[in-house]
Amino acid sequence: MNRRLKKMLAGILLVCALAFILPAQLLVSMAASGNITFSDPTGTVGQEVTVNMKVSTADGSLSSADIMLSYDSTALEFISGNSVDGGAGSLRARGGPDAGDLTSIVFSMQFRALKAGSSQITIASQEVYDINAQTVTINHLGNSTITVTGAEGEGPSD
Repeated sequence: MNRRLKKMLAGILLVCALAFILPAQLLVSMAASGNITFSDPTGTVGQEVTVNMKVSTADGSLSSADIMLSYDSTALEFISGNSVDGGAGSLRARGGPDAGDLTSIVFSMQFRALKAGSSQITIASQEVYDINAQTVTINHLGNSTITVTGAEGEGPSD
């Protein structure tokens, strides 16, 4: 009888332990996932180019994003952006989705092309959160390639 009681208590303890572990595992697997994608504009030396960065999830649960970006300040000059600050090769994009559409956050950035060639804007770090203040798992981190040609009558720069 004593042995039977010990087995029953061990079984009850196992069930209680699983009751605490499984909900935590379900929460982790239910975390939102998303992507960060960019446009790849082209332009001419001296011209302004616009780069769009889009943070998106399929389940419509976005709350906010805080993304650090890097770019070559000898090739591009940052002019302005919606919810984007910085310059000299480093930008910070912070914001949330438009009301009524929690599937995406779009940041638009304007640059002046300083020299011919290809230049990239890359993600240095990112924090994206859903409406439950949980971190969104980013499945795809993109980057932007800006292609700049020389101005009319000007050869390509070094």
